[in-house]
Amino acid sequence: WVVQQKGDQPGVVEQIDIPLEALADYVSERGNPSNEQKLLSAEVVLPRELLRGGLRLVDSPGVGGLDSTNALTTLAALSSAHAVLLVSDASQEYTEPEVQFLRHAMRVSPNVAAVLSKTDLYPQWRDIERIDRSHLGDVGEVPIFSVSSDLRLLAAEHHDRELNDESGFPQLVHHLRGEVLAHAEVVHARSAVHDVVSVVDQMEVSLTSELNAILHPEDTPRMIAQLEDAKARADEFRGRSSKWQTTLNDGVADLISDMEHDLRDRLRRVQREAEASIDEGDPGPIWEQITEWIDQRINAAVSETFVWTDERSRWLCEEVAEQFFEGQTEIPLFAVGDTEGVLDPVDRIAGVDSGQMGAAEKIFIGVRGSYGGVLMVGLATGLIGLSLINPLS
Repeated sequence: WVVQQKGDQPGVVEQIDIPLEALADYVSERGNPSNEQKLLSAEVVLPRELLRGGLRLVDSPGVGGLDSTNALTTLAALSSAHAVLLVSDASQEYTEPEVQFLRHAMRVSPNVAAVLSKTDLYPQWRDIERIDRSHLGDVGEVPIFSVSSDLRLLAAEHHDRELNDESGFPQLVHHLRGEVLAHAEVVHARSAVHDVVSVVDQMEVSLTSELNAILHPEDTPRMIAQLEDAKARADEFRGRSSKWQTTLNDGVADLISDMEHDLRDRLRRVQREAEASIDEGDPGPIWEQITEWIDQRINAAVSETFVWTDERSRWLCEEVAEQFFEGQTEIPLFAVGDTEGVLDPVDRIAGVDSGQMGAAEKIFIGVRGSYGGVLMVGLATGLIGLSLINPLS
């Protein structure tokens, strides 16, 4: 079936059942040029063993040069996918836009793989695979699988295991089942277990409190004290929650401001480059190429800003999450067998002063205390011509 907009009613969609043979009349450029039928999506259900385990494949719109508006739509959907497969035929090596798209995909989705298709049509596909691996090495750890759909169908028709291995699909299927589907099932299972345990814990607290109140009425004062302590912790958490809300609100405001600034800066750069190319000569003969180039550059700038905003939003989520862990103190680890820093030698303690003073010390302190008076007397007698006391001062 296909999902399309209903008439001229924005936001209202309708689902239309169609036969599988007529699917190309809706989702291809030849059958539906420029999306005249205003399709939003199409969903196909096939009886395949590969899909039995819950695997769902989402085919993105044809991204063309990977700088079109469809590329931005694909990037927006990557964050909700468990894995990304970039399919490119073996006619040529990866182009720079494709490599750039892979970089964007790796920053948005945690699991990215490359598929080299139509190996049966191009005898030099191994050379292309080797070159593509070098390109992927510059991007990151991205596995590549070389496959042939025609060999796969022929192997299924003749039940030929060797031909099926030569098609390259067993390695791709193993990757999808082992690295994608299995991990997704683990995440879903952990999420379900967490929800169940959380609900059971809440029920257990309530029922246990009621049971203790019935069986042990003498513990009522202790239970009241526990409730007051819980109320105090709740008040503390409420105050902390206002802090994380402030962090979130301020972070979102900064995120929007920074996103607008980043996009404006990139668009100004495109504008300067376009003006420089126009000033170099008459743009009339190459106006179509210039407009196409500007369109590609603008879409690339928007894609870069989108990926940067996604990364910044994840960082903001981590900052907000840290607010809930404030006040927790980690207990330091202490190894019993490790005596380093415990039995280190210490400096010798100096002798203790008894506080008793001798006669010389007493005379010195007395002279030091009267030094100012003696000096002033000596100065005064010197002024009036009596120098008798000057030697003493």
